[in-house]
Amino acid sequence: VGSILREGEGQLGLHADANWIPAPFPEHNTVLTFCMPCEGMTDEGGATRVVHGSQSHRRHPMPEELEDIGHVPIEVEKGSVAVWDQAVWHSGGIRSIPGTRTVLHATYQRLYTQPIDDYTYLLNDEEYVKSASKELLGLIGAELFFGTANENRGVDLVKFMKSTMLSKR
Repeated sequence: VGSILREGEGQLGLHADANWIPAPFPEHNTVLTFCMPCEGMTDEGGATRVVHGSQSHRRHPMPEELEDIGHVPIEVEKGSVAVWDQAVWHSGGIRSIPGTRTVLHATYQRLYTQPIDDYTYLLNDEEYVKSASKELLGLIGAELFFGTANENRGVDLVKFMKSTMLSKR
């Protein structure tokens, strides 16, 4: 997945990437996020911002923690890769300089978690499905064990998230 920020854009709210993982998060990694900035990342350029030490909480931030709590920009040069795990609280910065910030994102998850990015729309394209390998169809969610690839089966994810994330704080 890629993201592009233009001057004046940005500010993705503070969050952790442990989607659908109840608190407390496991001590082992469940999700790793890799960001490859095409031009590098600077604070003025809208760099991702992290809260140092937040991974030790092993939960999502509470509503009162969503304000500016001392998060700092990840500043890296072109060709670098920024990596964090599911428990690190982070947010998007705001680009205050001309031009664009283009970042490629790769997220890796353990088998028992759902993919963060939804590619199941590709399953509606018969030609694509016919030409895709079984492995590729698996990677895009053709047989998600939570059943979210088909709206007629599986769990109610909103209900599931509320019951696991909010009640465990």
